[in-house]
Order: sequence, then structure tokens, then C-alpha cells
Amino acid sequence: MDMTKTVLTVIYSITIILTLVGYLKRRSAMRIMGKTLLMPVLAVIYATFSEHPNVFILAALFFGWAGDVILLGDRDINSIGGIIFFAMGHISYSLGMILSVREWLPAGYLSILYMLLTVFIAWKAAVSHCSGRFRPLGIIYSVFLSSTGAASLYLFFASGFALPYLICLIGSVFFVVSDCILSREIFLKRTDHGGFAVMLTYIIAQSYLIAGFILRGGI
Repeated sequence: MDMTKTVLTVIYSITIILTLVGYLKRRSAMRIMGKTLLMPVLAVIYATFSEHPNVFILAALFFGWAGDVILLGDRDINSIGGIIFFAMGHISYSLGMILSVREWLPAGYLSILYMLLTVFIAWKAAVSHCSGRFRPLGIIYSVFLSSTGAASLYLFFASGFALPYLICLIGSVFFVVSDCILSREIFLKRTDHGGFAVMLTYIIAQSYLIAGFILRGGI
């Protein structure tokens, strides 16, 4: 690993620690700084480490950053904006993966089943607890959320069970966990370490996805 990659890895590690400590210790300045820097640093890492960076993956990281920043506020409009930007991020991830495979394979049917299962889990764990006006948006978002995992699963089979796409799939599962915790924190009851749990699982999700893409040269 050359010096640039080493420095970027260290910066990302420090940013992760800063963010998580900010949530754990309720230090708003650390939390804001960490959330603001996480996705830009990860985007630079992706662009630097990948042989062929994909524009859809970079777009997904941008939308993730926008969602992170918007959710620093605690009004309803912030929640709606965060959901919209995170949905756009999942759409970008899914498009980047699906467009890299130019033929339909039987594994696509398994991916569709995975999407339905993920939507059902999201409904039971989080969406059903949303207030009435947020519920339709939550259902739509859960479909986009599930698409990232479905696309990862599809590429895992299409590539002949390549390990990087299994890593992406694991990352997508952490996305589901993170968003379910976030929804319960917003619409049910805030817990002492709910924000920490959301960010920890979110960071794992994004990191695993990008690590899988890097190992495949970009996607």
C-alpha cells in the first residue's frame, strides 16, 4: 500500500472514531464533523483504490452524504429529505451493479424473492410503526433499500460466487439493520444509544459495499 492509500485509510479510521465517539458521548460537534466527513472521505478512497471507479457508486456516496447532513436536523422535513436522498443512494448502487451485467440470469428470480423478504422485514421491524403520513414513503423506501441487497446477490451468482459481492451483500444487510433502527428511533422511542447503533451499522454497511467494489476493480 502506497503512502496516499495509507494516509486515506488512517483519515477514514479517525473519522469513524470521531463519529462514533460523538454519538456515544453525545458530543454534537464531534458528531457533526464526523458525519459531514465520512462519505466524502470514503468517496476519495473508492476513487483512489479502484482501477475503474463507477459514476453510479460515486453518486450513491454523494447521496449518502446529503442524507447524513440533512438528518443532522431533527424536524419532519429533515426526516423526509434524508429518506429521499438515501433512496437515491440505493437506486444508484443498484443501477451501478445491475448495469454491469448485460444479461438476465435465473438468479434474478432469487434476487426478487430477496427484495420481497427485505421489504417484509422492514415493514414488520420499522415501517408499520411509522405515523400514517410517513408510512407510504416508508414502504417505497423499503423497496429501494432492498434493491441494493438484491443487486449484490444477483452479482454474487452472476460472477460465479465472487467473494467481493458477498461482502457487498453483507453490507446491504447492515443497511437494512441500520435503517430499521433509525426508523424505530424516529417513530417509536429514542433510546440512549440508538444513534450510536444507527451510525455503527451504517458505517459497516457503506464500508463493506465500497470494499467489495474496490476488490472487483470498481464494481
